[in-house]
Parts: sequence; C-alpha cells; structure tokens
Amino acid sequence: MACPECGSSIAPLSPGCLNKSCSRYAYGVARILMRPLHGLLYAVTALIGVQLVARAFADLGATSIAATLSDVTFLAAGVCALVFLYRARVNLDALPEASPRWSTGWVIGAWLVPIANIVLAPLVLADIAKPSVRRRPIAMALVVGWAVAITATALLGLLYQPVAALACAVVAGVLFVLLLWLIADGQREIAAQRSAVPVR
Repeated sequence: MACPECGSSIAPLSPGCLNKSCSRYAYGVARILMRPLHGLLYAVTALIGVQLVARAFADLGATSIAATLSDVTFLAAGVCALVFLYRARVNLDALPEASPRWSTGWVIGAWLVPIANIVLAPLVLADIAKPSVRRRPIAMALVVGWAVAITATALLGLLYQPVAALACAVVAGVLFVLLLWLIADGQREIAAQRSAVPVR
C-alpha cells in the first residue's frame, strides 16, 4: 500500500504515512502520539495548590502535619509535572513542523542535575512550549518569570527569609501552572486542527 500524497510505502498495520515530510504524516502518527494532557494538568494544579497552602501553615509553625503534607504534595506534584512534560514532549514528535532541540530524556534529566538545573529546566520548558503555544511571547515570559521566581525562592530559603520565600514560591507555582495550561490547550488545539483525535 502506498501513501496517496507522497507515494511512500505504508505497512498494513501502520496508522498512516511515516514520511515526516509528507503532509499526511501527522494525520496518522499524531492520532497515536498526541496524548491528552488535561487529566495530569488537573492533578498538578490541585497538588501545587495544596502544597502551597500546607507550606504556608508549616512556615508559620502551625503543625508538623502541615510540613509533612507540604513535602508529600511537593513530591507528588513534581512527579505529575514530569509525566505531563514528558508526554507533552513526546507529542511534539508527531508534529512535522516541530523541531525540539532537547530529547525526551532531558525532560527528566534537566531537573536532576544539581545547580545546572537552574538553567536546564527553563530551557527544556521553553523548548516544549515554543512549538505547542501560538502566543509564544506569553509562554516565554511565563518561563522566564517562573525561573526567576523559583531561583529567588531557593535563595531566600537559604537566607532564612520564610515569608519572602513563600511569596516567591506562590508566584512560581502560579506561573508554572499557567504555562502548563498554555501547553495543554495549545497541543489540544493542534491535535484538533490535524484531525488527530486525542486518546482518552
């Protein structure tokens, strides 16, 4: 069987043309690879919200339970965010016009490299956001704002300024969630435009 557009051979069980330069490529492959992101996004949003509230109580010395809850929800939010970003990065492989510079491995690895993650994590976020979002200036502003806020949170924590650190953490959390929403909505719009039905 051959692709009617470019003439490339198509295997019997293939979802569509696998020639990335063909206009029909995304219609077959994107249907398989464009995974929905909003379920994970709801979880990340809720967990970050709970974590910030728990951290506020913990910083005020309310209870030890608040500190434990803050730690647990921080870890859970981090895992969900990494899964979200990994899935968003894999989705880009279904788009012929997307040419991300960072591989899927760096989506996780960028956060795990000490000190360097201050630079690597924003770069990977920007790499995922650029081909996913139409309003790129807004997305890039969110990435930069998040990077500044999260760095300020860490520095203020080292300087034993809990109130200021908490304020920066809230700003960082809000900016991060807004960025993820932009990415999820952008990729869903792209999938709809290409008739790539998201897998549910």
